[in-house]
Amino acid sequence: MPAQNRPPPTRSRQWAHDDELAVSDPMIPGGPFTKVLVGVDGRQGGRDALALARQLVSVDGEMAPAHVWFIDPTAPMWGPQVEHTAQRERALERLASSLDGVDRGREIVSAAGASVGEGLHDLALERDADLIAIGVCGRSALNRLVVGDDARSVLEHAPCPVAVAPAGYAEHAAALLEIGVGYDDSPESKAALVVARKLAAACDASLSAFQAVSAPAFVPDPWDVEDRVDRSVEDARRRIAALGGLEARAACGSTVEQLALYGASVDLVVLGTRPHGRIGRLLRQSTSHRLVRSARFPLLVVPCIASAQLAPA
Repeated sequence: MPAQNRPPPTRSRQWAHDDELAVSDPMIPGGPFTKVLVGVDGRQGGRDALALARQLVSVDGEMAPAHVWFIDPTAPMWGPQVEHTAQRERALERLASSLDGVDRGREIVSAAGASVGEGLHDLALERDADLIAIGVCGRSALNRLVVGDDARSVLEHAPCPVAVAPAGYAEHAAALLEIGVGYDDSPESKAALVVARKLAAACDASLSAFQAVSAPAFVPDPWDVEDRVDRSVEDARRRIAALGGLEARAACGSTVEQLALYGASVDLVVLGTRPHGRIGRLLRQSTSHRLVRSARFPLLVVPCIASAQLAPA
């Protein structure tokens, strides 16, 4: 059932907002992450990332807005560093003043980097962050081709899971009542399921897992195609149901298209991502990269480096 058509939740959760007040509010922390780094740049994407991060950080966790100061590779090494430092400080002051609500007054950390991904990765390692939160890139297809996609640069080789908020999320953020996970029995999807279980438990949310089944390439009897597809989908559901503690879902079709449809029925989707070499990245994009560009729902992407640590033996 699409998220907008779901009946209102019958349960509420209480989180400690401060020493005097406890309220039930989707913007109050309740997730499992303790050190969250949030990419901000004074635009809508940063506000969306902050809104999603507030739902994923634990009650006693830390949430740090982070800004990447770009390094110009063409600038001379002997350039006016004093002026550059002054410009950086002025930019950080403007960013601080752009924060609103519960985020106003937070210290913004910063790093220099040749890309948003490089800078945020360095900060995440420096601060031992267990989550990076970003908003989607608003650049046009032409600009992405020329200067690159910020979200993709963050996802590639990330040292920890990355949460991606869709455009406009800050305006319609809702409590995370149902967590979904893309599953295909790979080590990466098993690691994503580990993270999804922890997130569902921390948020008191229900959990489901989804697999997109490919249509058979060849069927001897054309009249048997529909039955063969139905059997494949049912087999996928049974395998997922055997994992226990979740609702099993499956459908036949394109992985990206079916995951997008599935994502519209839950509040957040957790995905694992496979490593690709340089040639592989040029020839194709991973499912998570393609969903990030088109999804209208929050994503939590578990990188391959974390998959190796989290996947069950």
